[in-house]
Amino acid sequence: MAGKPPVPTKPIRKAYGEFGWVKLSDDEYNRLSNDLGEAEVKRCIAYVDESAQTTGNKNKWRDWNLVIRKCHKQGWGTTMQQKNGGYESGVDRLARMYKEEFGE
Repeated sequence: MAGKPPVPTKPIRKAYGEFGWVKLSDDEYNRLSNDLGEAEVKRCIAYVDESAQTTGNKNKWRDWNLVIRKCHKQGWGTTMQQKNGGYESGVDRLARMYKEEFGE
């Protein structure tokens, strides 16, 4: 007689940010750091955590890994968001960086 298959365990998530809204596993945090860079991850965590605290998490965010990636991609809390309505493609970003470095 076969027993029940083992139930997969959920990864342990740690609270990040001043208010502790952002919950990430060690694996998620490490992947974010590798993909976005440590400084950008910390900036996005601080921004998202403060936004959730300010609104009582009215957006009902639960997938914090995805929210941090969206914050980065759309430039939440940066001048990029204000200038471009929240999104700048990689090609546009490279063109802007080239112009800043070498001019028109």
